[in-house]
Amino acid sequence: MTMLVRRLAQLALAAAAALAAWSVLETLRALQPQFPSYPFYTTVYGTLSGLIFGAFLGCGEAIGTRSAVRVAKCASMGGLLGVIGGGIGFLAALKIVGLVGAHLVGNPHLIQMVAMPLAGGAGWAVMGAFIGAAARSGSARGAAVGALGGLVGALPGGLLVEYEWLWFPSFPFLHLVGLLLFGVSVVLARALLEKRFSFGVLRILGGPLKRREYLLTQGETVIGASSRCDIVIPFTGEAAAATRDATRPPVRGYRNIAETHCRIVAKGRDLFIAPLGGDVVVNGTRLDAQTKGGERESRSSGTEIFLKFDDVVACGTVCFLYKRG
Repeated sequence: MTMLVRRLAQLALAAAAALAAWSVLETLRALQPQFPSYPFYTTVYGTLSGLIFGAFLGCGEAIGTRSAVRVAKCASMGGLLGVIGGGIGFLAALKIVGLVGAHLVGNPHLIQMVAMPLAGGAGWAVMGAFIGAAARSGSARGAAVGALGGLVGALPGGLLVEYEWLWFPSFPFLHLVGLLLFGVSVVLARALLEKRFSFGVLRILGGPLKRREYLLTQGETVIGASSRCDIVIPFTGEAAAATRDATRPPVRGYRNIAETHCRIVAKGRDLFIAPLGGDVVVNGTRLDAQTKGGERESRSSGTEIFLKFDDVVACGTVCFLYKRG
C-alpha cells in the first residue's frame, strides 16, 4: 500500500467518522433541554465527539497491517484520548466563555457571535491535538508531531462547525459539512507535518506487501512479526504453521522473520538500524543477532549501521528501500 493509498483510506475513515458524529450530535442537540445543566451537556457533547473521531481516525493508523489486534489497539487508544481531549477541550471552552463574558457584560451579542464560537473552536482544537497524539502514542516525538498536526487541522474545522450551528441552526446537513472538514483537515494537517518532520520512508520491494510504504517519524521503530511491533511483517514457515488456526487459510508472508526482528533508532537527524531477534543485511553488509541462553539478542551498539537514502535493507526474506519521504 503506497502512502497515497494509505492517506486516501484515512480520508475515507474521516468522512465515516463525520457521518457517525453528525448523527449522534444532532440527536444530542435535540435532547439538550433534558440535560440537567449546560456544562454537563457540553461535557457529554465533547466526550462523544472525541470518542467517535478518535476511534475512527485511530483505525487509520492500522490500515494495511492485517492485524485485528493492532486495529483494535489503535481504535481503543484513539477513542480513549479522544474522550479525554473532548472533555478537557469543551470544559476549557466553557471556562474561556465565562472569563471573556465577565469583561463583556452588557454586550450579549458579542459574546454569542464571537466569544462562544471562538471558545468552541479552541475546544475542538484541543480534542484534535489529543486525537493526533493517539496515532503515534508509542513515541514521544511521534506523539508531539501528531498532536501539533491535530491541533492545526482541528482549529479551522472546529470553527466552521461552531459558526454553522450558530448561523444555520435549521440546516443540519450543513453541520455535516463542518464535521467533514474537521476530520479531513486533521488527517491532512497531521500527514503534512509528519512528512515534514519524518526521517524518510521504508518501501517494501517484493512479496505480498510489495510497494507498501512506512513513514518513519518515531525515535525508535521496531520491525518484526509480532503485532506489538511498529512495522508488522507477516511470516510463513514452520513457526507460523504451528500457531496457525487450522480452520483459517494460510497467510501469505515472508520467511525468517523474528517476532521482534530489528529496530531503527534516531540519533539527531540520523537513523541507525540494529538487529534484535533476526539477522539484518544492509547493502550486502550483514548484522547477525547473537544467540544467548537459547534466545537471539542484539549485540552491542557497535553493530548498528548508519542508514542512507537509497540503502536496501533485508530482514529475513523481506527487502526494504530506504528513501526520502
